Amino acid sequence: MRKIIFLALSLFSVSVFSANVWHTSAIKTVYPLASGDYVVIFANNSSCAREDGYHYVSVGSNGVTLEGSKNMLSVLLSAAAMQKPV
Repeated sequence: MRKIIFLALSLFSVSVFSANVWHTSAIKTVYPLASGDYVVIFANNSSCAREDGYHYVSVGSNGVTLEGSKNMLSVLLSAAAMQKPV
């Protein structure tokens, strides 16, 4: 019984390591999609972007809520208008 409990607890205590990678760049394009989602294209590609350099922002993906998506879009458009990096 103790072995089973030990194995169960060890499965839940596995550590996962990830690197904190920050990307700062000016915004090249913000492209709205028909679904209400949008695509952000930065002037300098990041290492985590797809091959085409697109960053998709969609509600329900990666914990993005509708309000969060609206807030991100507002910040992106403001930064693009002022030509500031984000």
